[in-house]
Amino acid sequence: MLENPVQVIRTSGLAISNRIQNDFKKLDNFPTLPSTPALRLNNYLDRLLTATDGLRAPIRVSGVSNFVKCIVGKAGARQIEKDLSISNACLRGWCTGRRTVPLPTLKKMIEMYYTKNMQVKLWEKIFDSARYFTSIGSPHRVSLPRSLTPELSYFLGYLYGDGCLSNAPRRLQKNGKLLCEIKIADFSYEHIKNMSKLFQKLFNVNAPVRNERIHKGQQVLYIDPKCKVIHQFLNHVFGMPIGEKKGKLRVPAVILQAGTELRKWFVAGFFDADGGTPKMEELKHRFRPRIMIKQASLGILRDITQILQDDMGLIVFGPYREVTGVWCISLESRSSVKRFCALLPSIHPVKSWRLREMLRRLQ
Repeated sequence: MLENPVQVIRTSGLAISNRIQNDFKKLDNFPTLPSTPALRLNNYLDRLLTATDGLRAPIRVSGVSNFVKCIVGKAGARQIEKDLSISNACLRGWCTGRRTVPLPTLKKMIEMYYTKNMQVKLWEKIFDSARYFTSIGSPHRVSLPRSLTPELSYFLGYLYGDGCLSNAPRRLQKNGKLLCEIKIADFSYEHIKNMSKLFQKLFNVNAPVRNERIHKGQQVLYIDPKCKVIHQFLNHVFGMPIGEKKGKLRVPAVILQAGTELRKWFVAGFFDADGGTPKMEELKHRFRPRIMIKQASLGILRDITQILQDDMGLIVFGPYREVTGVWCISLESRSSVKRFCALLPSIHPVKSWRLREMLRRLQ
């Protein structure tokens, strides 16, 4: 089991009416996540270099054979084999593209045989040309995003709320086994199925929905793909903590520096994970309009509050601490609730239905 249990929304006592399920089934191609706008990410190859520390074999890259050929043409095959203590067969495999190249070795070759100005240019070209990433013993050929899109932004928001990364270095030190696990959970089969499809689209890695906990009496469905490259990408590029995440979460800097649209999709993902509304399917007449987001990390709620205030012009109460010890922010005014319901692109089948129903009743 992971050191950090995934926070999930329990459905014990939650009567999700047939009306919600039927409304969801009527929607074609739901959910829809746009692929634009896209913000190009800074070259993160150096961060993947540091990601190999303490995790045995380094991350490897494919699609760079032309660059290796150029280095061989400049320095000579025998000199490279001598400097790197590698075989001729290994170098030929890199040149033909039959073998993936370890990122640290590729970086070392560039630093040994090129000037600093050329090193920067080559490293940028390699970032643009890389086809996929992998590691020894892994069956995955991972396509890492080079741009921040609404799809990636939403995924990150949901991961920060209802996901976690295993503490791989600790596990390796404890029992000698390397387990780089990414875990995401939810009570809705439709939503976790769509998160599985989104994971496949973003990273080219299959993440089947698992239901073992259902058989144990817990209303939890989840995906838990095991992939070192994605695990380290999320940790080192976006700052997602490994292991225990309580009190450590902040909105990633790249999200805060992105445009309003991309920040909105991060908030949408975070709300679909940790947000809540009144159970509109159970309320027949008058109700108190309210939207809440609860989290154990105060820092990320402060960041979310700032985004809601600056980007959407909402009146946000909190963060304040509840008696359970969890931090919370809430929207209480009718105008802010209506604006949130109208602007937030929630794609969770139950929560989006409740937002639409709340907006309908407030009109």
